[in-house]
Amino acid sequence: MAATSSARFQIFRRCIAVDLLAHGDTEIAAAQDVSVTAQCEDAEGKCSTPLHIDQVDLVGNDSGGGICQIFAALNPDRVADADASQL
Repeated sequence: MAATSSARFQIFRRCIAVDLLAHGDTEIAAAQDVSVTAQCEDAEGKCSTPLHIDQVDLVGNDSGGGICQIFAALNPDRVADADASQL
């Protein structure tokens, strides 16, 4: 989904697909926190802060939708728009 969404939206916005903790190619320590809140903090640490992005448009589905919702709740001033579903 991330690749398809990125391709569709990149003509309008800069798209960054985050590799979630314990998913894809991201390696984690055995006792590492991979909760939804930890995923939000990790995404902000990898993307928003170092790339100097003040506001984001969030797109997420399934567990990514939940992560988007928590990110928006914790950082309402940083979210310009959101489209998140949690199946």
